[in-house]
Amino acid sequence: MIYSSYDTIILDLDDTIWRGHNTNGIWAKHMDNTWVLDDKGSAIGNDNHRLKLDLEIRDFLNAYRDKNLGFLTRGGIKYVQWEDQPVIKCLKLFKIYHYFKYDSYVLYKDDKKSRVFLPEGKTLYIDDDNDQLADIRYSFPDVTVLNRHSFDKWTQLI
Repeated sequence: MIYSSYDTIILDLDDTIWRGHNTNGIWAKHMDNTWVLDDKGSAIGNDNHRLKLDLEIRDFLNAYRDKNLGFLTRGGIKYVQWEDQPVIKCLKLFKIYHYFKYDSYVLYKDDKKSRVFLPEGKTLYIDDDNDQLADIRYSFPDVTVLNRHSFDKWTQLI
């Protein structure tokens, strides 16, 4: 495995492990609060917004299940409890929430991820946003950062 020497892997969620589909692109928090999975594996809200989980993310998570797997997202809604956050509901709907046993955070859009980022040992951070990657790289120079746009399939990282 490419990253087998890493102790901790922390992932962004929106546009990193899933994609929002409508004319403008969406994050999980933009969907209404009632979702179902369609026959293609997309989460669909009553508003017809949908999130599509990346192909092979389950393979990646399963391959690294013995590592410290966490997530760090700015897709939170203020004053909403953890269990009611749309990203948490989506992780559970996609049946991948159980992989994330390491410290994970749901922040609001104007929070800096470096404020709560917690590397442990040799750490990898994957995000789609160059500004977020730069923030982590600057604040934690020993952390390896990887842009989600630098690879096509999650299995390339196994």
